[in-house]
Amino acid sequence: MERAFAGWRAPSTALPARPQAPAVPAAPATPRILIVDRAGPQSIITGGRIAPAFDAQTQAAIETMNTALGGAFTSRINMNLREDKHWSYGASGGVRTARGDRAYVVSAGVQADKTAESLVELRRELTDVVGSRPLAETELAAARANLVQGLAGEWETNGAIMGTLGQMVTFGLPEAYYDGYAAGVNATTPDAATAAARSIVGSGPTTWVVVGDRAQIEPKIRALGFGDVQVVDVNGNPIP
Repeated sequence: MERAFAGWRAPSTALPARPQAPAVPAAPATPRILIVDRAGPQSIITGGRIAPAFDAQTQAAIETMNTALGGAFTSRINMNLREDKHWSYGASGGVRTARGDRAYVVSAGVQADKTAESLVELRRELTDVVGSRPLAETELAAARANLVQGLAGEWETNGAIMGTLGQMVTFGLPEAYYDGYAAGVNATTPDAATAAARSIVGSGPTTWVVVGDRAQIEPKIRALGFGDVQVVDVNGNPIP
């Protein structure tokens, strides 16, 4: 780097301030389901909600919770739709990290004829984890092992190292953040995981987007009564 940047000099005037990101719109009062008409053997389901900003004090617990809920092959969401129901090749969930408010997103590609049923199961998993069926110690033990044992291969390439350094700069993390990461993961108890789920998953997605064969999926989705159902084009414009 010394050689590559030896001739670099700071500009005489400061760069202009970056514009502020637009304010996050308020969540709808009731959940909504947007249907995009695309015929095919599968439907793609995506649900999302606004989640709190990155917090170094709680991030390890959030990642541990999410690994058990939707971030690994053995997570509840994937085991339900793929291994138990056989409606999907893969279902997952996680936080889309950003500076400021973030998005919690779940997604799955499912059999077209099981679209409404898959919505029911996804919604149930997200409701149960903050209510009647919190994550158990056995689930968290597997998630903790997954995260901690995976650290050894986390920074095998220069690109991986740069990516992590960039994330640390973006979120203002201390240089020693990852020195204590494993301890934070291992300290995630069932109570801590439930608190993380209530913070991130909350009451579940406020918006669902379902891309699939409208004629096949719309009647059953409307019958669920999950919220306001709208048919839109690929740009989100309403279609009668």
